[in-house]
Amino acid sequence: MAGNSSRGRAAWPWPAASASPHSGAACWTPGTSACRQIIHDPTVHRLEDGRYVACSTGGIIGARLSMNLRDCTDAGNAFTAPPSWWYDYKSTADPWAPGLTYCDGRYWLYCAVSSWGTNHSAIGVATSPTGLPGTWTDRGKAFGSAKTDTWNALDPAVIRADGRLWMAFGSYDADDNGTPKLGLNQLSWRTGWPVVK
Repeated sequence: MAGNSSRGRAAWPWPAASASPHSGAACWTPGTSACRQIIHDPTVHRLEDGRYVACSTGGIIGARLSMNLRDCTDAGNAFTAPPSWWYDYKSTADPWAPGLTYCDGRYWLYCAVSSWGTNHSAIGVATSPTGLPGTWTDRGKAFGSAKTDTWNALDPAVIRADGRLWMAFGSYDADDNGTPKLGLNQLSWRTGWPVVK
């Protein structure tokens, strides 16, 4: 699995990126008028067909497509409707901070669902054969945090290190004056879910 999830606010496009599939970059500047909007929590991935997809917070994971990392089109949302379990974590089922990666011939999309200022959060996972908007199949909650936990299941970022797959996650703890709390889970190459030991 490879890919680069970057966080924060950005505007299209990324500067020059690697020519290899499944690579991303880190900083956006204005491009065509369709791409001059600010997006939050972007993750960019090169698809098998050569296009790039940028997924972000907003909508049901907003998506944009580009051939050159400069000009893009708004491609709608990754999901056609929110999975029902998202409502268990937020009444409006608004996801945020997507992380996109690729493994074994399919794309994996992780996103967080939570209400602001609470640790009652979850990171969900979906898969797609193409990575294109509207092709994602929800695979459910990968893991979650409870109001009593000292960590928060937010802002997933998937990385590969030492032949293993990992997810870094976390955010501030509202009950600890906004102190950052970060976590790291090993993921299964087969399921994309945390490895249970």
